[in-house]
Amino acid sequence: MAVKTNIVLLIFLSSFLVSDISADEIPQKNPIDSVLEEYVLDEIRVTADNTLRSLRKEIRMANEVKYEIFNELNSTDDFDITCKWQVPTGTLFRQWGCITGYMEKARSREMDLWRLSEGKFLPASDWQLSVEFAHKHKALMKEMVDLALKYPELATAMIRAEEVQRLYEAEHRRRFKDSIFIGHPEPIENKQVVNEFDFWQSVFVHHAKGEMPDAIWERWDSWCKKKLQNTSYQKLWESSSKDKYIDSFKVYVNTIISGK
Repeated sequence: MAVKTNIVLLIFLSSFLVSDISADEIPQKNPIDSVLEEYVLDEIRVTADNTLRSLRKEIRMANEVKYEIFNELNSTDDFDITCKWQVPTGTLFRQWGCITGYMEKARSREMDLWRLSEGKFLPASDWQLSVEFAHKHKALMKEMVDLALKYPELATAMIRAEEVQRLYEAEHRRRFKDSIFIGHPEPIENKQVVNEFDFWQSVFVHHAKGEMPDAIWERWDSWCKKKLQNTSYQKLWESSSKDKYIDSFKVYVNTIISGK
């Protein structure tokens, strides 16, 4: 049986669904051991010293790491995602934005046609291009999710980016709680690494059921053992509620931490 996640897991990796496409069938441009060899998902806590600006910076950095790994693993340059500061035409303010390879090529094509027509050709808007390439966007999303099943480095980076974004939104709601446009803030909880444990359990269960190739599981097993050597992972495991984890997974994690 092949393994796949729901498209929602592109944002929040926590469960699996069955599909007809296996993660090990995705071609890679350049196989890598790990872009995140020393990457540790540090615990992030919002404090009075945190500013929305600093959290936005964390979001940019987390997404840069995520896209760097995805760009190394994906099957085509069209799916490469690059981010940079830009000053949109008609404004004086820099904006941070990310663009896919296929959208960048399409924009370049539109501008070439505009120049060749000496201004008579009206370039397609980004919205029009997004509609034209909706099928590519769907394929990119699917490939990112499937690759996250095979590469824990990518899954970790995706979780990191989502959690920093979630903390920023919660802090924004807290600071502007009196605004009629924001409403009451949601409680801020630090579930960053705990969410990763949820995903690890899903991988563990699917391998135990024979639904994940041994080669992929070996990579996950190695990744889990390495991460559990970090004290932040150990502390959050100890402080997390164990009720949602099955006994065999708890034994697996505790055995790694104890070094037995």
